[in-house]
Amino acid sequence: MSPHATSDDTSRLPVLDAARGVALLGIFLINLGAFTGYLWLTPEARAALPTARVDPAAGFLLLWLAMGKFYSLFSLLFGLGFALQMDGAQRRGDVGLRRFRRRLLILLAFGGIHLVFWEGDILALYALLGFALIAVRDWNGRALLRASAILLVLPVLLAALIYLTGGAADPGAPLLAAARHVDAWAGIPENAQPLDILPAANWGTYVRYQLAGPLFRYADLLSTGRPFKVLAMFLIGLAIGRSDLLRNPQAWTAVLRRVRTTGLAVGLPMSAVHALLFRAGTASDSPLAIVQAAAYAAGIAPLALAYGAILLLLWQDARWRERLARCAPAGRMALTNYLAQTAVGVLTFYGVGLGLMGRVGPALWVVFAFAVFAAQVAASGWWLTRFRYGPLEWIWRQATYGERLRLRRAAGAEGPPAAAM
Repeated sequence: MSPHATSDDTSRLPVLDAARGVALLGIFLINLGAFTGYLWLTPEARAALPTARVDPAAGFLLLWLAMGKFYSLFSLLFGLGFALQMDGAQRRGDVGLRRFRRRLLILLAFGGIHLVFWEGDILALYALLGFALIAVRDWNGRALLRASAILLVLPVLLAALIYLTGGAADPGAPLLAAARHVDAWAGIPENAQPLDILPAANWGTYVRYQLAGPLFRYADLLSTGRPFKVLAMFLIGLAIGRSDLLRNPQAWTAVLRRVRTTGLAVGLPMSAVHALLFRAGTASDSPLAIVQAAAYAAGIAPLALAYGAILLLLWQDARWRERLARCAPAGRMALTNYLAQTAVGVLTFYGVGLGLMGRVGPALWVVFAFAVFAAQVAASGWWLTRFRYGPLEWIWRQATYGERLRLRRAAGAEGPPAAAM
């Protein structure tokens, strides 16, 4: 498949879909820390779990190797996909990228709805920051990479500013105060933790508890400088999409190997420092918060880039391409599967479902995450042999194009080849 087929077909390159699938698994692994409530368990409650002996090691490995890396990889893929879509739009004469703007607005709507049910949503932030890509679409690769480097440093400067001003410069503070007012209005006890409410919540309590969720979420995003981090990866992805990497990956083998080696050499130790500080519960009013932010900046992006390079290098090997291609259907239905993961998390761990929150540690939730993802891979493959798009992707695409599109495949038609480049 040529990367210059059509604007939307370019985002359907199997190697990108496979990478999206891998990123989805990594994101779910980390999100389960919130769904299971493990983040808020006391040391005594953690020690009482059946997997308590191995949970500390499993939890550290997740913090070290997964936390932040896979949403960063997904952000990079978003920017890369935009570069390919923009190429197609310019060839069609859509210099204003009206269709891409509609895509972002629809994604924002999906994210807003998702936020109502789970405050961990990332779609709305992606949509809002996606408009920044339009503003820099004419920048060359060097300018994009320089800007991304600056953006990755900004959260560190923000952490220092928050510390030096005693929290007065915290951009998330007003939203945090508003969230507490909403909780009080909704009858949620002050400073209530998820474990205090969600394990036994009925639908009424769950909805009331979620009212302040978006405010808490964006307070945290602003306080930690997450928009800077996501936009930085967008710009790196956009710069990569401007290159001929996807058209001629073999010519980039040496570069990919350097990115892999350097990313691992820098990212692994820095991410270990961040994991240790995160697990220790570093407060924002401690100077160690600056060290934690610096370790995050120096660890997450290099390791995410190393993961991406490793995937592209493995894709050049026929045996690994066949294995990774199994993840492509899940990545092709990334929106559907991402939101489905939230549904699984809520219905498994909250009181509106099985109410298992507080009973599952990292060692067990890793097994759970792989089992859910394996089911999503199988279900996505089954679906795409019968239908042209994922269900939510179909809605998204129709709203973007403003026309009704056929969902079911024609009789005898096969899905796209899973391992083509």
